[in-house]
Amino acid sequence: MLRQKQPEHTDNGKDEFFEQDLPQLVHRILDRDREKVRHYDAILVDEGQDFNLDWWNALRKVLRPDGEMLLAADGSQDIYGRARAWTDDAMTGAGFTGDWFKLKGSYRLPEKLVPLLRRYVQEYLPELEQNLPEAIRLDQPLNRQLELPTEPVKIRWIQVRAPEHTVEASVWAFQDTPRFADPWRVHISDITLLTAANEHGQGCVESLQSKNIDIAHIFDEDWKKAQGLKHAFFMEDGRAKACTIHSFKGWETRAIIVLIGSAKSIKDRALLYVAMTRLKRHVGGSVLTVVCSAPELEEYGKTWPDFQYYQDEEEIDWDLPF
Repeated sequence: MLRQKQPEHTDNGKDEFFEQDLPQLVHRILDRDREKVRHYDAILVDEGQDFNLDWWNALRKVLRPDGEMLLAADGSQDIYGRARAWTDDAMTGAGFTGDWFKLKGSYRLPEKLVPLLRRYVQEYLPELEQNLPEAIRLDQPLNRQLELPTEPVKIRWIQVRAPEHTVEASVWAFQDTPRFADPWRVHISDITLLTAANEHGQGCVESLQSKNIDIAHIFDEDWKKAQGLKHAFFMEDGRAKACTIHSFKGWETRAIIVLIGSAKSIKDRALLYVAMTRLKRHVGGSVLTVVCSAPELEEYGKTWPDFQYYQDEEEIDWDLPF
């Protein structure tokens, strides 16, 4: 089974290689050496919204005649813009018939977060509205029979007017999370910091390390070293974590700090949505903090139950005890 992850930052040449040249090469090899290639009874593709249609058609060539393929996708997580290629005609040509089987409810997201996510999409990403999750009511009879636990959750929005203070505010929020989560126990090692920009992530990591906080991360100015850190990054690591939103797609955790510095483009706004949906409900409590220096999102942030507005450095207690 082929698996190719899209690089986070590519130039046009690399985009063309992964989107066109590589799939064409794989198709030619499979057509030429069909009898030598291993074939499979079943092929399962997750995160299908990130999947190139040509990649899918290449996989079809290694499926046994009586085999089955499954594609799972979430159009609301389409940060690479590939989902729009999966039109009805393209789906038919790719071996599909009929409509998608749609899962509307989310058992993973905390119930109280879902309305805020829906409001965000309706205001800033209306093209994704048809793919929005619905909250699963844990007080409904069926869910009570399943003995699903209720999930305490705390969420807050920190708006930073001065962009140069975004990293410091994120580090402050990181250190403050155990206090904010009280009375639920959240350890520093439970927290993951997510950012869209590598420079923000690098700044946060350096600041946290200067405070003797051991943190697993993927940030380094040297590309090769950064790749090594990515390969070594895993959720079971006992340390605190820092990662890009791109690299964290498909994972989930109970305590998240999201740093967002720009909301000018659709991709910027989609990345924030993806980051917020990485929060999972947890019987011991889940915590989400968004640290935002994008003025376009300020009014939305004020709709959150806990909104803190920092205008300048004097308003922030940078030396809050660990």
